Amino acid sequence: MFELTKSDFAIVSHLINETEYEVIFAHAVLDQNQPGRIFTDNIENPTVALFASKGGHYFLVGNPHNDDFNNSLYQFLMDENNHWVFFDLYTFSSEWSEKISTFLEDHVIKVKRSGFSFNPERFSTLPLWKEAIPVGFEMKVMDEILFDQYQNEMDNHFKMLWDSPVDYVKKGFGYCLLYEGRFASVCNCYYIGGGYAALDIMTAKEFQNKGLATLTSMAFIKKCLERDLIPSWECQAENLPSHKLASKLGFDKQDEFHIFWWHKNKKVLENYLKRNSELSDINLL
Repeated sequence: MFELTKSDFAIVSHLINETEYEVIFAHAVLDQNQPGRIFTDNIENPTVALFASKGGHYFLVGNPHNDDFNNSLYQFLMDENNHWVFFDLYTFSSEWSEKISTFLEDHVIKVKRSGFSFNPERFSTLPLWKEAIPVGFEMKVMDEILFDQYQNEMDNHFKMLWDSPVDYVKKGFGYCLLYEGRFASVCNCYYIGGGYAALDIMTAKEFQNKGLATLTSMAFIKKCLERDLIPSWECQAENLPSHKLASKLGFDKQDEFHIFWWHKNKKVLENYLKRNSELSDINLL
């Protein structure tokens, strides 16, 4: 398989546009909003592509029957040096799913995700978030300093998602509720591309179950609408609190799908399976 230069990314745009499900991280790479790589089978006439976000999210789309590409794909996926500590692989093709299952065998687990679509009419009925901020809390737009603080103190994965705090502020956005200068709840732009913004929510343990995630999410969604972006929500199928919050914010559940999850430390996968052993839709391959 061939790795495309950024100047050639657009030659595979037809492949991603043929899919029914909007894969925001793949659009983020294609639009060059966030760091990533794209591989294909033929630079002149591409029929298959692997979109690889630096953040560890992969999307495989197109012809599953090119042996040369598949052999290279296998080598890429099996080489730990190509990945961060994990990767999630998305594909909405049953044929690709069978091949990936054969490729990776017991190196991954297959988990179910839930996808949602945004309903602006439902969101418009919600009260104004500014009027619901509790006493002692302050809502702030994530600037370079706050974002750098956040990725160092709460979620270092964001260092993989964005090239720098400057790049984040230039292309993305987020909101945080602060309490005495500390992060209480944050809603960040996880990926942005294709006219969509995928949100990510983090609430500090001591501030959970107080409705703070609702407020930061509402501020984020309002900014999406101001920028003519469609907010995007997906989560693990078993994450019922996330389902509940999504519905509260005006998202309608649409579909469920499986992804492949690889982790460098297989104990992480095993522990995940133990915690969710009652869920038949999660299994070790």
